[in-house]
Amino acid sequence: NSITSIDGIGHMKNTKFKVYSEVMKNFLIHKFHLRDCNIEVMPCESEPWAWKNDGVIEIPNTITYIDKNTFKGRSDIRSVIMRNGMLTIGDKAFYDFKNLREVELPDSVEYIGNGAFSGCISLASVILPNSLRCVSHNAFSDCANLERLIIPNGIINIGLTSFYGCNNLKEVTIPASVLSIEDSAFGISKPNICARKFYVPCDAMKRYLIQYHSIDKDSAQCEVYD
Repeated sequence: NSITSIDGIGHMKNTKFKVYSEVMKNFLIHKFHLRDCNIEVMPCESEPWAWKNDGVIEIPNTITYIDKNTFKGRSDIRSVIMRNGMLTIGDKAFYDFKNLREVELPDSVEYIGNGAFSGCISLASVILPNSLRCVSHNAFSDCANLERLIIPNGIINIGLTSFYGCNNLKEVTIPASVLSIEDSAFGISKPNICARKFYVPCDAMKRYLIQYHSIDKDSAQCEVYD
C-alpha cells in the first residue's frame, strides 16, 4: 500500500495482481491497459487518503486518478479535499453523492468526466481549476443547490447539459476563452424559483446562448461585462 507509482509493465496479460486499493487497480488498468488481467483488491486497514470526522476526506498528491468505483458505497462523504497532483476525475466519480457539500479542486486537474458530480444535490459551490479546458457532458447536472459559478479563463468548451437542472443557479460568469457552449448546458428542469444572471464577454456570446438554447431565455438575463 506504500507504493505510489509504477514504471513499465509489459507482456503480463495472464498475470494475477493483488493490490490494496481501487485507485491502484484503476491506475494499472488505464496506464498499462491491463483490462484482461485478474486484478484483485485486497482488504487493507489503511487507505492512501485520510478519512476525517464528519464525512471529510483528504486525498494526497500521490493520487492522480479517481473513477466511479473509488469511493463506491461512501455516499456519506460531505467534503472532498484534493491536493495538487490530481489529474483526472473520471466519469461518475461522485455521481449522486447527495451529502457532498464541498469540493476543493486543485489547479492540476485537467479532466472532469461525464456526470462526475451529477446529482450532488447538496453541493453549494464549486471552484473550477484554471488547468481545465472543457466541462464534460452532465458534469454538474442536477446539482440543485449550486448558486454561483465562475467559469475560469482557459475553458474552451462547456458540454451538453453540463449544468442542466441546477435550478437555483443565480449567477454565472463566462470568460472570453469559451468558444462553444452545447445545448441545454444551463437548462432548467422545472420552473425557476430564482432570477438568473449570466455575465458574458460580448454581445455575440449573449446571442449565441439564447439562439442555441444553452440558457432558458424566460428565466435568465445576459449582461455583457467589459
